[in-house]
Amino acid sequence: MTDRHTDLPSREHQIADDEIDLARLWGTLVDHGRVIALVTAAAIVIGVGYLFAADPVYQADALLQVEQRETGIPGLSDEVDDLFGTQNPADAEIEILRSRMVLGSVVDELRLDLRVEPEPVSLTSFWRHLGDPQRLAEAVRGVRPAENAVVSGGWGEPGRTLRIEHFRVPEDMLGKEWALRVLAPDHFQLWLEDSLVLEGPPGEGLSSADGRVELQLLQMEAPAGTEFRLVRLARWQAIEQLRGGLSVGERGRDTGIVSLILKGEHPQRIRAVLDAIARTYLLQNIERRSAEAAKSLAFLEEQTPRIRAQLDAAEQRLNQYRTRSESVDLSLETQAMLDKMVEVEARLSELQLKESELRRLYTRQHPNYKALLQQRGSLEAERDRLDKQVQNLPQTQQEILRLTRDVETNQAIYLQLLNRAQELEILKAGTVGNVRIIDSAQIDPEPVAPRGGLVLALSGLLGLVASVAGVFVAGAMKQTLESPEQLESEGLPVYAVLPRSNALERLEHQETRRWRLPLERLERRPLLAHSHPGDLAVEALRSLRTSLHFAMLGADTKVVMVTGASPGVGKTFVTANLGVVLAQAGKRVVVIDGDLRKGYLHTYFGASSRQGLSDYLAGDRDVAQKLVRHTSIPGLDFVPRGEAPPNPSELLLQPRLQALLDKLDRNYDYVLIDSPPVLAVTDAAIIGNAAGTTLLVARFGVNTVREMDLCRRRLARDGVVVRGCIFNALERRAGNTYGYYAYYQYRYGEAAADARQGQPGSGGEQPAPAPEPDTRAS
Repeated sequence: MTDRHTDLPSREHQIADDEIDLARLWGTLVDHGRVIALVTAAAIVIGVGYLFAADPVYQADALLQVEQRETGIPGLSDEVDDLFGTQNPADAEIEILRSRMVLGSVVDELRLDLRVEPEPVSLTSFWRHLGDPQRLAEAVRGVRPAENAVVSGGWGEPGRTLRIEHFRVPEDMLGKEWALRVLAPDHFQLWLEDSLVLEGPPGEGLSSADGRVELQLLQMEAPAGTEFRLVRLARWQAIEQLRGGLSVGERGRDTGIVSLILKGEHPQRIRAVLDAIARTYLLQNIERRSAEAAKSLAFLEEQTPRIRAQLDAAEQRLNQYRTRSESVDLSLETQAMLDKMVEVEARLSELQLKESELRRLYTRQHPNYKALLQQRGSLEAERDRLDKQVQNLPQTQQEILRLTRDVETNQAIYLQLLNRAQELEILKAGTVGNVRIIDSAQIDPEPVAPRGGLVLALSGLLGLVASVAGVFVAGAMKQTLESPEQLESEGLPVYAVLPRSNALERLEHQETRRWRLPLERLERRPLLAHSHPGDLAVEALRSLRTSLHFAMLGADTKVVMVTGASPGVGKTFVTANLGVVLAQAGKRVVVIDGDLRKGYLHTYFGASSRQGLSDYLAGDRDVAQKLVRHTSIPGLDFVPRGEAPPNPSELLLQPRLQALLDKLDRNYDYVLIDSPPVLAVTDAAIIGNAAGTTLLVARFGVNTVREMDLCRRRLARDGVVVRGCIFNALERRAGNTYGYYAYYQYRYGEAAADARQGQPGSGGEQPAPAPEPDTRAS
């Protein structure tokens, strides 16, 4: 039963570690709410700055219709076309719209490989136009799209126009930014970075000294000092840039309605470009349809003379045979068979023409091609069956039937070719294509980007997410103490929890401002238990006074060592104020500054550190008579550290320390020793062996559980047993699970302070003056 009860807390602790404490996470966010709010606000401010700095992006859209087109040779009957089925024409047309064939033609037509814009906003332009208010306003306003912005080969707006007739640069300079500076209405300079390439008047063809750069301006109207930026792109770069801003998609499913959307900074330019794309695509579609009709017509014109020759030869053979054999017309049964044979031959000939067309479009494995071959096989089987029936006729009837079949078949094919050739002539002359423009390019009057609400929302969201993630990551990496439960889970009992004192901070701030010195160099520090006896931290020390009585049970001496894992945890503050609280309870207390290196316990009593413990341990007999000094607090004495020695550890090993502690143990109810940090030096282990009770001070947000555990193990290795811990400077946070304790302590502290109003030593509402030391001999 004992083992089960002993194992129960560890199991509960393990389960608690595996679970996510949502209340603690929420408390952490509340504690760092100011940081989160500042980071989120900063992100929103950055978003506002982006909205002011970013150029607006406009959008133009157009609408096309792609009609279902027929397969095969235009003008042929639909009897065979029904076998091929239909397909969605929009998928292929979308790819054609985005192809280099269409976009490249637009780039060439509008000269999109030449980009001309006024000088953008920069610190250089701002400084250069500082003396010209009008130009300065334009520079601050930056490049904004004008209603009459030039699209092809330049830029145009009221007061600034530049048209370029010819601009040639070598391939290694494609994509670089050139600066064209207007010096006078009839003179300009062209710069590349800091090098002057050429200069001269507009209208003339100019070239650089090495002949690699050529420039001819068609028009230049701008005041002196105006600067334009020129960029000559490779044709493929201009195509890719145009393709990057172009969106093409089908509206609905199998509707054949294609939507074109183009985005850019200049509304009139993108509208002109989008209209050019739609127009170029429509023209190429018509040209393609006309070219197909022309190819089919050429094929028919090539086949017509051959069919005509075959028809003449067949008629001649039929006439010669009739003259030679003096045969008569065919019987009705034979005539019916002849008509059927002619029909089959005509359809076979039609399929042969169709196969010639499909051979140019598909392979023999294509479903359309396989369907044609299947139908041709059926007709050939029908023709073979009719040929077998002809063999049962008399020889004369067979020959006349064969010759007549050849004549009528060739005559039907010839007439069909003539009719189709005429249809293709008409189709070629009136080709309109299967594409039409439903809506020309239209500009959205409002910019589509950046969207103010969306940008601000995303900025705030990113700032919030980044700040929250930063808070959690910082908390996970810090791993400092935040609650006494962390120490108790490692087997370190917590005797007292001291909340952070605002009154102490105010007093320290007043002293540092008064003496204009940092806290470490002050000669007098406020003694909180004496000046503010009703403070929460002092109330916690009173609870420690009660716990200390039980902690010392079983100890050989009344000597208590107060130490910590690292400097700055408040062990000196705890020692001095605990001594005051014990003395106020009617006990005779002496506090000793055992930190011979950097001890400052004397500053709490306004005394000097000279002639103290280090001098006594070094053998100074004069110091022994006045080592222990009295204070104005009844029952409280203290021993300063003395001069900082070069060998503090060796001094503490002297038998004089034990003798001194034995003497003080007999004369006082409590002997409190403020020792150096455990992890810094070995002095604490030496003093701890001479003390009866050892307490560790852990500071909120400074020490870690690992440090405290290491501190305990190091003392245990040297034979010092740690009785418990004092959790110092606990902050009231929403994420602190010990906040309820602070709340009850706060309510109790108020009541206790009210009860002590008017009592001697309470200090009332005003802080009592710092106690004056009494240097009389003990």
